[in-house]
Amino acid sequence: VDNDCNPATADGSAEPQYGSPCDGPDTDLCEEGVWACDGANMYCTDNTGDNPDLCDGVDNDCNPATADGSAEPQYGCPCDGPDTDLCEEGVWACDGANMYCTDNTDDTLEICGNSIDDDCDGEVDEEECVPGR
Repeated sequence: VDNDCNPATADGSAEPQYGSPCDGPDTDLCEEGVWACDGANMYCTDNTGDNPDLCDGVDNDCNPATADGSAEPQYGCPCDGPDTDLCEEGVWACDGANMYCTDNTDDTLEICGNSIDDDCDGEVDEEECVPGR
């Protein structure tokens, strides 16, 4: 409705939020649209999809509470570090640019005679083991 009888001014242009940044119905908090008027109602022009937080040092979802890299598929999953055992003693994390495994433990050695797969290789008490205490 042309409330001000001036076709040169946009409907809703007198509303305080008109033209201000806004966030649409996606799950991120990024203001990728502006408030506009359709002649009867104010609406946000942001119709973009979600911005997942990737491991790139950028706050992709515009939410500082979301961990960088948390949208990466392996984020938080168990992992094995550079030691020689196969035990997953860490989780995948993001350092702001790269995904890395938090496992910085030393080798977990196979202990003889305890009937446990100490080094996580699928075998129990194999020949290359150290005496139990």
